[in-house]
Amino acid sequence: MKIFNRKKSKINLKMNKAGSTLIIVLIMCSFILILASSVTSVVMLNLRMKKTKLNSKSSFYSSEEAVDEIYLSLSKTAMESFNMAYIDELRRYSDNLNQARTDASFTNASANSLFRKNYTIRLLEKLGIITEANRDSYLSDIYLSGNSFDTLFGEFDVDKKENLIETLKSYLETNTEGKLDVKDILSLSLTKENETLTDFSGLNVSLDNYTLKIKDITISYMTSAGYYSDITIDLDISFPSELLDLVDTNLIATTNFSKYALIGNTGIINTGSTNLYASAYGGGETGITVDNNASLNFRGGENSNLISGSDINIKGGSFNLLSGRLWGGNIFTKNNPSSLTIASNASAYLKDDLQLEADKSTATINGNLYGYGYVTANGASHLYSSSMIINSNESNIYINANANVLLSGNAYIGYNGLESPYATGFSYAGYGNQESYLVPSRYISAKVNPVPLITATDYNTAGNTGVINYKGKETTITIDESFFAYAFLNSDKPYELKLISNGDSTGSAYYYLNFKNAALKAVYAKLIESDEAFEAFKENSSYYQGLSNSKKEEYEEIRDALHDSLRVNASSTASNIYLSDYANMTALSDSIYDSYLRAVNTGSTTIDFNYDAYLAKYNNYSIRYNILHKILLPIEDVDTRLLTSADIGSEEVMDVAAYSDNVFNNFISSEGFRKYIQNRAVAAHNYGVISEDDYMLVAIDNEGASKNAVIVDSSLANSSYSQGKLKMSKGIIIASGDVTVRSDFTGLIMAKGTIRLEGNVNIYPLTESQIMNMIEADDGVTNGAGNGLYPFKSIFLYGYEAEDEDSLNSTDLEYTDLVEIKNWRN
Repeated sequence: MKIFNRKKSKINLKMNKAGSTLIIVLIMCSFILILASSVTSVVMLNLRMKKTKLNSKSSFYSSEEAVDEIYLSLSKTAMESFNMAYIDELRRYSDNLNQARTDASFTNASANSLFRKNYTIRLLEKLGIITEANRDSYLSDIYLSGNSFDTLFGEFDVDKKENLIETLKSYLETNTEGKLDVKDILSLSLTKENETLTDFSGLNVSLDNYTLKIKDITISYMTSAGYYSDITIDLDISFPSELLDLVDTNLIATTNFSKYALIGNTGIINTGSTNLYASAYGGGETGITVDNNASLNFRGGENSNLISGSDINIKGGSFNLLSGRLWGGNIFTKNNPSSLTIASNASAYLKDDLQLEADKSTATINGNLYGYGYVTANGASHLYSSSMIINSNESNIYINANANVLLSGNAYIGYNGLESPYATGFSYAGYGNQESYLVPSRYISAKVNPVPLITATDYNTAGNTGVINYKGKETTITIDESFFAYAFLNSDKPYELKLISNGDSTGSAYYYLNFKNAALKAVYAKLIESDEAFEAFKENSSYYQGLSNSKKEEYEEIRDALHDSLRVNASSTASNIYLSDYANMTALSDSIYDSYLRAVNTGSTTIDFNYDAYLAKYNNYSIRYNILHKILLPIEDVDTRLLTSADIGSEEVMDVAAYSDNVFNNFISSEGFRKYIQNRAVAAHNYGVISEDDYMLVAIDNEGASKNAVIVDSSLANSSYSQGKLKMSKGIIIASGDVTVRSDFTGLIMAKGTIRLEGNVNIYPLTESQIMNMIEADDGVTNGAGNGLYPFKSIFLYGYEAEDEDSLNSTDLEYTDLVEIKNWRN
């Protein structure tokens, strides 16, 4: 980002520079500096103009002084127009930062084109050639890609000339009336000329430049002898042939991609039997998907990372995390019986849930599962509340000895048509979880919960008034102390109503328990889950101790029915969560109950639960995941070093606020990619292939439905590319579309689209140095002067990495460069 030089009355512009990371703070600082330097520039011009006037003690002007007065005033006007257009572009870039990082058309060249139009429009308005209303209309239109700007080209009419003459007269001293005058302008026109410039990466950029041509400006002045004389000049006002670095098209470039074997910008889909021995990334909505009857075995090693930019979906296959680390949003089983295994030397870090949605699914946790999605005592969005849920039949989760499990959130109950899910107190739950939070039917006059609303009238009435009629009678709720958790409920309204539509103008009324706070809801969950906790609770309950034996049985019966429905560590054919006695499990509900128990033992009535441990782990893992799924940078000491917000922006912990979720665009230069392909000796100009002794370097432009996906297939001749298929066992593939892999591969595949793994495939890594040596080995095509142009390195942003800014050459753009006097004549 560039600013004006405040030490001189000129604009200091750095040219041919790869930008540094642009963040909002720097943009706002730039605004302040630009405004300050704009004022400084204008003040310097004003001082120059005042000096001109002080040097002339006479009431009359020499011809030089008259022209100088107009010239300096026009320069000031041009600078003001320049400054405002520059600020407009910075503001537009700031407001559309995410688009700028993901949209290949949002380039420095496009920004320069808009800047020049903006500058020209503002200049015309300040000179009185167009009105202020016209200016706003033209400015709006150019940012909507309209063509109204084109109507300005050509010769302006007489009225426009007269307006400009009046503006030029206003630049002259007021006490010279009758002695100095701008008499005429012969011709006033706006012209357009295309020019080719070189940007910071060495690529050629074609831009239009606009010139306001003022021909034969006749200035009349009266000499000291009383004689009138005319002087005639021509003026051109245009922008110099320079390319401004308006858009930071180059992020701080890294080579993190060289640590990975697969980078699928919109996802990785596994349809066969795959052994993945290297780090990989699957982004977009697809994330990482294991299809039906497929298996994905991650064997990357201790420090490897398998990253999903969204969820991991197991759709009837098996996913085995046998080593390394897995990062993602959720893990879901869907559609068909599926299995998940987390081995003893592997770790999974989830922003949200582990959820078994498909019947007969199994999750086996022998290693570490960190569900770090954090909620406060008052609850939070279910999208950021990590839990472990079985929402299917005959499904099991096994948490075995030596496993470490962290669940920082609550389970939620959700239905179609329900505006917001109901937050439970459990961190892990099965089907019985819902029943646990419904008001027991014995306390409802209808003796059922949910209450069926069998007519449209019943449903609509319930929605409007909250009064439920069932079988012709109004339903009432009466909860008393015979319910073991009565003391935990809101005394004013111990229940809440949730209406669920069946989609046919009928529905159901669900009465849920309404707790005083989320902490007591978690205590309630523990009492249902743990017999030991419930026994301790009864011992401290004066109400329970005062009951008769028969009433005690009724009191216990309600709780025991809820416990049996939960199916945690139960021996049945239904879905179960099996918690090993030796597993290290830290769940939000358990921790809150421990706090509650301490409060009871000290005679307190409040729960003072410390959430700091959960918050610290959430911040640590969320910072790491944010960096990983944008620039693929692992920061070691994952579980022993807890990162905080204060670490962001340090040398090791990058601030990735300016980077998008479009990982491909964070590593690949769209212009460099295009130029590399166009400069290879391939007639179709949509791919470039370099074959070395034992590897290949491939760049293929296959984006769009009309182009074939790249197929890596062993059925072709050695080291060849034909009909969209590659015979390639080792090397680097960069594709703007999808890539399908059907044979073993060693190296790096980076696709702007999706990577599909089919058949029996083994994916192996190369070392970071091997990848970089391959990239650097290509010298590019040779031009007539013997220089290498557009080597494979130019595809990557790091290939355009800039020198230190202080060592860059700069061009000083004088205010006089904006206005040129021609054909001075008497």
